[in-house]
Amino acid sequence: MINEAVKTEVQLQFSANSKDIWNSIQRQVKRAAIAQTMHECRNNQSAAALALGINRASLRTYIGQAFTESEMANMGIKS
Repeated sequence: MINEAVKTEVQLQFSANSKDIWNSIQRQVKRAAIAQTMHECRNNQSAAALALGINRASLRTYIGQAFTESEMANMGIKS
């Protein structure tokens, strides 16, 4: 499932002549993993950070980079 999603994204990025495929895919994977983990942890950042194997400060940094203010508000996070 993930392999197919990555394959499709690489093909799309390649056809668009992207020079930043790695970072694009990495951002998308981080965003999806954080969103789903936050959901599973009922938006508890400490629990989500523990589940992801990162510290809470790193989680907050990733959230700030990957989500809009309204998305953060939906997760109960103040910007």
